[in-house]
Amino acid sequence: KEEKEVKKPKAIKEEKSEVASEKTSAPAQVRTQRVNYTQIETCAADGLCAKACPVGINTGTWVKKRRSAQAGLVSQHLAKWSAREMPTLERFIESSLKTADLTQKIIGPRALEETSRLLDSSLGLPVWSKHMTPTEQKLDAREGSATVSQSPLLKILLMRSCINRTMSKAGKDCDPLVVCAQRAGVEVIEVCEAGLCCGQPWSSKGFQSESQEKLGQWIERCFELSKDGEWPIVIVTGK
Repeated sequence: KEEKEVKKPKAIKEEKSEVASEKTSAPAQVRTQRVNYTQIETCAADGLCAKACPVGINTGTWVKKRRSAQAGLVSQHLAKWSAREMPTLERFIESSLKTADLTQKIIGPRALEETSRLLDSSLGLPVWSKHMTPTEQKLDAREGSATVSQSPLLKILLMRSCINRTMSKAGKDCDPLVVCAQRAGVEVIEVCEAGLCCGQPWSSKGFQSESQEKLGQWIERCFELSKDGEWPIVIVTGK
């Protein structure tokens, strides 16, 4: 008996035909640029794809290796310099954000965004977004100010990440986390030291040596400030 031909769904046929036509129409260089953009340049390399993958493949690991292999001498020197001079880099980023925020208030967010797009196309500078404005958290005046308990039941070490240090205007007296902790009788020991970093910025770009160096420094400092791990550590990573 002749085997009956399995009919493929129309959607699959159309998808295959689109892919085939794209392969024949787009030059190899264009396809390579698309792959580099979607995989090498814009991948977050955070490993979340492994959770969605049925067999747990972490594409981010492969992307990091590709980025490391493609890194030139200039990129390697910049990675070493930024890891070594991170306090200086933080001050520069903070000043740049404040300057952009002031410019946005003068000429408007839309005009600043369009100007930044022109600078991006000509000089490769980042495109400004209104969401990059440093945030300033304020408490409701009716809530009153928080006071530290004279005999706190617990002490916690509050470590502020590099993103929080450079992009947040929230002070200790108006940080909701600090205020809630103080009202609960928990003493907060805040650490906001420039240069402390978990190493994620270098890890995602494929510079594992610099990433491990910064992570090691961060762990040693946390262990030292928490009295050899006696106090719990809370990390603030957002704006």
